[in-house]
Amino acid sequence: MLWTLISPSALFYLITYNNMTFSTQAADYIKSTAGFYAYISATVAFFGVTFYIIGRRESGFIRSFIYSTEAKSIFLASHLICYFVAASLYCVSFYLITKPGFGEYSLREFAEILYRFLTCFIIFCTPALLLANRRLKFQTANTVISIVIFILVLLTLLSSRVESTAIDLVNIINPFHLSKDIMAGHSRVLPFMASFGAILLITFACLVKTLKINPVWSRY
Repeated sequence: MLWTLISPSALFYLITYNNMTFSTQAADYIKSTAGFYAYISATVAFFGVTFYIIGRRESGFIRSFIYSTEAKSIFLASHLICYFVAASLYCVSFYLITKPGFGEYSLREFAEILYRFLTCFIIFCTPALLLANRRLKFQTANTVISIVIFILVLLTLLSSRVESTAIDLVNIINPFHLSKDIMAGHSRVLPFMASFGAILLITFACLVKTLKINPVWSRY
């Protein structure tokens, strides 16, 4: 709650409200919040999906109860469904917190934001699942995830401040940069949702077969 919702909301108010005029508030909401929505979807995916799976493996829970293919399928499917719900709630909360400064709430606007937000979450879920299947300890995973998110955000910020062909090429495969463009309305949503949804399903199927069940400290 602190780093995924409260901190982005506070940072948004501190940064945005000093640079706005009342006449442009309503039109600039999506543009002003695109990066924040992308950040929230990334943190929910990595610190939720990845961290939870690694935590259950390190506690011995997966080794004790989720060693069969059917059990892995049920565990991973329920895990993803729960975090789709959690991500949606974070999106709702952030919209309710930040929208008042830009005019009245709009159900149509929120539906479009949620649609784009869940597309971004799907994009982040694939690397999150792949990272969850690495042989990482719980504390090591925390450090790795923090570094990954920092690098993704930094590359996106640099692309808007520095003219560099190398950075632009790297950002082609930067999921945070892509998610920010989707939230800002610079990219069509449906093709990305369909393509990354298919990639997520393939990743899910592979992970069911290859999910590591033993903690890093286990000899067996």
